[in-house]
Amino acid sequence: MSVNLICPLDGELLIQAPNNKFVSCVNKHNFDYAKQGYLNLLPVQFKRSKQPGDDKTMVEARCRFLNSGVYQQIALSVVDLCLQPGSRLSLLDAGCGEGYYLRQFAQQVAGAELIGLDISKEAIISAARQNRLAQQNVQYLVASNKSIPIADNSLSHILCMFGFPVYCEFARKLDKSGQLVLVESGENHLIELRQAIYPEVKPFVAANRQEAINAGFKLIDRQQVQYTQTLNNQQIQDLLIMTPHGHKASADKLAQLQALQQFTISIDADISIWQKEVN
Repeated sequence: MSVNLICPLDGELLIQAPNNKFVSCVNKHNFDYAKQGYLNLLPVQFKRSKQPGDDKTMVEARCRFLNSGVYQQIALSVVDLCLQPGSRLSLLDAGCGEGYYLRQFAQQVAGAELIGLDISKEAIISAARQNRLAQQNVQYLVASNKSIPIADNSLSHILCMFGFPVYCEFARKLDKSGQLVLVESGENHLIELRQAIYPEVKPFVAANRQEAINAGFKLIDRQQVQYTQTLNNQQIQDLLIMTPHGHKASADKLAQLQALQQFTISIDADISIWQKEVN
């Protein structure tokens, strides 16, 4: 990797040890590689809970659901939007979960520098394991979007998939022509599931992007990915576990949905490309 990692404690450059078992900075802060191959760069004092982020059950459900291909059209659209002939692709998936979207990049884009970051240790363990099985070259980190342990001005792209963007931090990490790719739920995303769970579906409210503009980003492109998908029973079960909607359903509604052998849902993703503007 030519994208440099930095120490989460003091911001100094992290150097690979000769034995490749750990990285350390000049102030002798050491971070060991886990047996699965990832680095934990989220010091305990920076955690708000003992195990932040998705738990193992949610990670396993999301892994099965995404690997079944339900969101593959979204993934391929994102890859296409990030490809720039003749340009270096150094991409961070900020909130990568179990690594599904980075695996698509690794399959489609030879020689790309790919890094995945998530606050959930269980998600990163899953991502790193699958990375090794697929023999792909993706670096996975346990870390937070609020304090990304990557050198400033070093990434060509940051990807934030249905996540929590931290625009000022993203702007610092992107190079002078870097782009932020946001993927968010559109108005009709999973509308059938929401209608089945809630007595009344709340009106759709588009995200306020003033914070992105204030951080120095300019909207340069936007694409909608819309289609329907018929889920089998396993996919229904996994969707209920991995989304907040399933956790908000009443016991009766949940039982009804879990009993379905098929359920057709709408996929509606809003992909926006934001260019970092240099002052």
